Amino acid sequence: MAAGGSSSHITLKKIKYDGFISFRGEDTRSNFTSDLHSALSREKIKAFIDENDLKTGDEISPTLLRAIEESKLCLIILSEDYASSRWCLEELASESKLIDAIVDAVIKKLRDISTPRDDLKGLVGVVTRIEKIESLLHIGSLNVGPVGIWGIGGIGKTTLARAVFNRLSSQFEACSFLEDVREQWKKHGPNHLKNKIFSELMEGESSLPFTKDRLRKKRVLVVFDDVDDAEQFEQLVGDWFGPESKIIVTSRDQQVLRNIEVSGTYEVKELNHDDPLKLFSLHAFKEKSPTEKERELSKRAVNYAGGVPLALIVLGRHLYSKSVKEWESTLDKLQKIPDKKIHNVLKISYDSLDNTEKDIFLNIACFFKGKSKDFVEGILDGCGFFTVAGIKVLIDKALITIDMWNTLHMHDLLQMMAFEIVHVQSTDQEPRKGSRLWIADDIYHTFKYNRGIDTIEGISLDTSKLNEEISLTPGTFSQMCRLRLLMINERKVSLPQGPLPFPNSLRYMFRVIRVLPLLLHHLENLKSINLKGSRHLLRVPDLSMAPNIERIYLDFCENLVEAPSSFQYLNKLEDLSFTGCSSLCKLSVLPKNLGSLKVYTPSLEHKCYDVPRCLSCEGHISSSTRAYPQLPHFDWGPDCDHADIEINSKLEKFPEIMKTMECLKVLQLVCVAIKELPH
Repeated sequence: MAAGGSSSHITLKKIKYDGFISFRGEDTRSNFTSDLHSALSREKIKAFIDENDLKTGDEISPTLLRAIEESKLCLIILSEDYASSRWCLEELASESKLIDAIVDAVIKKLRDISTPRDDLKGLVGVVTRIEKIESLLHIGSLNVGPVGIWGIGGIGKTTLARAVFNRLSSQFEACSFLEDVREQWKKHGPNHLKNKIFSELMEGESSLPFTKDRLRKKRVLVVFDDVDDAEQFEQLVGDWFGPESKIIVTSRDQQVLRNIEVSGTYEVKELNHDDPLKLFSLHAFKEKSPTEKERELSKRAVNYAGGVPLALIVLGRHLYSKSVKEWESTLDKLQKIPDKKIHNVLKISYDSLDNTEKDIFLNIACFFKGKSKDFVEGILDGCGFFTVAGIKVLIDKALITIDMWNTLHMHDLLQMMAFEIVHVQSTDQEPRKGSRLWIADDIYHTFKYNRGIDTIEGISLDTSKLNEEISLTPGTFSQMCRLRLLMINERKVSLPQGPLPFPNSLRYMFRVIRVLPLLLHHLENLKSINLKGSRHLLRVPDLSMAPNIERIYLDFCENLVEAPSSFQYLNKLEDLSFTGCSSLCKLSVLPKNLGSLKVYTPSLEHKCYDVPRCLSCEGHISSSTRAYPQLPHFDWGPDCDHADIEINSKLEKFPEIMKTMECLKVLQLVCVAIKELPH
C-alpha cells in the first residue's frame, strides 16, 4: 500500500472526498479494500471507491477522473496476483493491524494537508508576512539557524507562527508548537516542557539518550512561542535537532533573539491600509452589513487600536450586536480608561523592565513622546536614569521606536497603558496623587489644594488647557521633595506672593519664566534649564547657586538682552544656545569648560518663513518663538534665496576669553553682527 498527497500549498477548488482508493478489483475488492473502506468510514473519513470493475484496456471514465481531482489524497493498493500468493495469504492474519495502521496514517496525512483557505480563515493581511517568514527559514537548505519573530504584545507574533507552522508541517517528519513558553516555564519548569517536546516529536517517548540521538536524525519543525529569556531556549533545544530541522522563536524582546543567535528576525508591524478595518469588521459585524453610523464609529475604533490585531479583535467582539449609543459610550470611555484585556497583554513587557527602565518609559510616555532622543537622554541622564542603556532596552522590547530624525515614538496603546500605570499609583482617596502630572485639570487641583504633592516626580503643564488662571505660592513647589522635572509655560500663571523657591531635588526646568526667582537657591542637582521660546524673558536669573548645571537653552527668547555674568562660574556647563535671540546684545565671560556655544539670529520674516526645517530637530518652525534643541543648519527649500535672510542681530562684540577653553568643540556664530573675534 502506498499513500500519496498533495503539497501543503495546493489550492483546492472543490473537495468532495478525503481520499480516493485505487485498487485492482478482482484481487482485493471483497476483502482488504472493502475492510479498509469500512474502517475509514468509521473514522468519518470519506473515501471514494469505484463500484464498477475496470477491466484491462478500458479507459478511465470522466466520473473517476473527476473523483480523483476532488480528493485530498490517493490511496494506492498494490496487489498483483495477491490471492494466488501463499505468502500474501499468510499475511492475511495480520490484516486487521495493517488496516489500523493505514487508517492512522491517513488521519495523520489529512491532518497535515492544509490549504491557504483553511489556515488563513479569520486572518487579515498575513499572506505577505507569512511568505517573508518562510523565506527566512530557507526550506530545503541545511544548517539554517533559528528564525525570530519579534514585536509588541498583541501584534500577531503567535498567529503568524501558527500559520507558518500549519502550512509547513506536512513537509516534516515530526512537528511541535510549544505555546506560551514564558508562562509555562514559570508554572511547570523546564522538565515539563522538555518532556512535552519529546513526546510530540517522538510519539510519546521520553528524553532518553537513545531518543535524543534518533531525534537528531529526524527532519522536524518546532516553534517556541513567547520566549523571554535565552536560557529557556538553550535548555529546551540543547543539541537535539539535526541539520534539516527548522526552528521558529517568537519573542517581545529583540535582545533575547540576539542571544539565541537567530539567523534572521521578522519584525511584526501594525496592520496598515484597509486591513485594520477589515479585521475589526470581521468581528464587529460578522456577516451583517454595517449602517452608515456604524461605519463612522468603526473608524474611531480602528484609529484607537492603531493597527494592533489584538486590539481590533477585542474591540470588534466587544461591540458586536450593540447599539450605536453603546458604541459611542464605549469609545468615549476608552479615551480615558483602557480595555483591561488589551492593557494586561501590553503590560507584560512593562513588567519585565527594572525600576530605572520603568521610570524612563513612563517619563517618555508622559512628557517626551515625539522629542529628540539626544535631547531626552540629556535630560533623563541628569535625573540619574542611565538613559542610553535604558532606551536601548525599550527599543528591544518594542516599547518605543526611533525614526530617521532620531525622534522618539510610542504606540498610542502603549502610551495609554503608561497613563493607566501612573493613575494606578494614586489612591481612591487621592485620585490625582501620582508620580507624574500632565493633565491640566489634575495639576490645577493639585496646586490649588496641595494634595499628593509629596509623591510628584514630574510635572508638564500646558496652561492653554486651563479654564482659569492658576495662582502659585512659595509653598507650591518647595514641598515637592521628589520633583525632578518641571515643564510649564507662562500663560495663565500668577504669583501673588512673588517669585517661588524650588526643591533641591529639581534636575530639569523648561519655560518656567514668570515663576523663576532672580536667584535660584540651593539647586545643587539642577542639570538643565530650557527656556526656549520665552518671549517675556528679559534676563536670566543668577545661576551661581546651581553649580552642576550642564545645559542652558535660551533659543528664541526674542526679548533677552544679555547673558548674566554668573555663567562664568558654571564650570560644568557644556551646552549654551542663543538661537533666534534677536535682542541679545551682550555675552558675558564664558565658562572655561564650555563645549558648545550657538548664536544664530536671522530674521525669519521673509517669503520662505514657513519653509525651513531643522534637519536634526523635532519639526517645522511656525513662529519666531518656537523652540528646538539644536539648529545646526536649515534646509530652506528650492524657492528660497539666501539673500532673503536678514541679519537682525545686536550682538556686535564677542566676550574676551580670559582662560583657555580646551573643551570648546562647537562654536556657531551665524547671522550675527559681531565685527571681530577676540585674540
